[in-house]
Amino acid sequence: MSIVILLARDLLGADMQGVPRAVTDTTLPGWIPERVKSDWRLPMQDHQPRATFRYTLKTKPHLIFGEVLARWPNPIGATMRVGAPLTDGPRWPHQIRLSISRAFSILSTGK
Repeated sequence: MSIVILLARDLLGADMQGVPRAVTDTTLPGWIPERVKSDWRLPMQDHQPRATFRYTLKTKPHLIFGEVLARWPNPIGATMRVGAPLTDGPRWPHQIRLSISRAFSILSTGK
């Protein structure tokens, strides 16, 4: 929750009056606000639901590489989903871990 408050402060200039000092004295790792701003720049269609991976594999197999790239988890989401802390460390291990987990889920359930 404090990350949302800190993002509001850092990106939107939100007033921190009344917010506990334990939160306001915290500094976000630099990659978090940068990633949020990067996501905000994406066209809306990039945020829309996609056809299932299995459907694309069956109907348009030539698009699979693009689908893998389009479904690559963003660093914030991947970090949160695997339960890792939002630190200055690299995010790619969490993104790979989540992608492997998703791949096993697709292969085992067919979704």
